[in-house]
Amino acid sequence: MLSKRLVSNFQSMLRSKLYFYLRKSLWIYLLCSILLGVLRPIGEATAFMSMVYYFAGINALLWPLQLLSSWLLARKTDFDAIVHFTDAEIRIEHQNREEVETRDWSWVRRIDRRGGRFWFIIDQDPPLSLNIPESALQQSEIAFLERIR
Repeated sequence: MLSKRLVSNFQSMLRSKLYFYLRKSLWIYLLCSILLGVLRPIGEATAFMSMVYYFAGINALLWPLQLLSSWLLARKTDFDAIVHFTDAEIRIEHQNREEVETRDWSWVRRIDRRGGRFWFIIDQDPPLSLNIPESALQQSEIAFLERIR
């Protein structure tokens, strides 16, 4: 069994956005930049430099939107709970409202272990991730998460 307090704030939302960007979107933006750089070079620039310019331009547009989106999601989500993970279920005791939820493990689409954290990808649209740093876990809790992964 594992019990941790999970809070959804700007930092956790931005970390979640960064996780999804590195996991999925980065490759799409790189491919688009390569295609644009080869098919539509910018002025007299080489195809490679055009790829770099396109990638930098895409990210220059993307990151302010990611920051704004993280800020808005953090204000809207309002998730502050103590989450109890057991073999059979996930029990969520909300701290900011009088509510206790019980979910089964189908609520978690996937558990990843990356960058010194355990990432719980929640089965909803848009995708949401909760994460727990490994440094905040005991060895028995890490073994529990590895087993249910």
